Amino acid sequence: MDAPTASGESFTVNTDPIRINEDSVVIAADIMATNGVIHVIDNIIASQAVSQTIADLAVADDNLSTLVAALTAADLVGAISADGPITCLAPTNDAFAALPEGTVDSLLLPENVETLKDILLTHCISGNIVSSMVTSGPITTLSGNTIEAVVNDDGSITFDGATVITADVVASNGIAHVIDKVIVPTSDEAAATTVAPTTAAPTTEAAKDDTHDDGDDIDHSMDGVKDSPPSSAAMYGTAVATAAVSAGFAMLI
Repeated sequence: MDAPTASGESFTVNTDPIRINEDSVVIAADIMATNGVIHVIDNIIASQAVSQTIADLAVADDNLSTLVAALTAADLVGAISADGPITCLAPTNDAFAALPEGTVDSLLLPENVETLKDILLTHCISGNIVSSMVTSGPITTLSGNTIEAVVNDDGSITFDGATVITADVVASNGIAHVIDKVIVPTSDEAAATTVAPTTAAPTTEAAKDDTHDDGDDIDHSMDGVKDSPPSSAAMYGTAVATAAVSAGFAMLI
């Protein structure tokens, strides 16, 4: 069935499982409030007014021009313009400038394209992950590398030490979080760290510690993303916050 929304647009309610349109599954239904009912879904329903992809938003932001140049050199503009959904951690121009001198110029050379792709895909995560869904823990990125998400006591969020300075920018194919540092994989294995001019290279012993086998078979690849239904209060907060972000972004464009 089709249902009208307060914005004047409509969405389709499907069954088996119950979902809005095709991708937003209802994970908690019938939360009663004094003024209505809440159904929590696992994906953002982008307004039809949100027509810009993550790539479009990056191109339109002068503060992300180095990222756009890197995506172009790595032939990844099409990838972050695809249907998704994906979540992109977008380093600012200042973040790239903070890398050791000559690093960016070197990465943009044709012979380093695979390294550049690995770095950029380490900033991309499958799915729509708004800031309220992030918990402290490891997250596997589209490069196969793992980054560590940390939610601090003050509510700020970091990914491998890169702080989110603008969260929850809604695009037609996902979410972007602007970050203040570039996350650079340190080895061929699934591990990454943030590099800045004053960052010391990891010691041999530290590298050895990172490769130890913890002895379990549990998949921790998305520990840094909430995947279980939260409390009613938390679900209400997430639903309201997501709606506010989507509405605000739609007004901007």
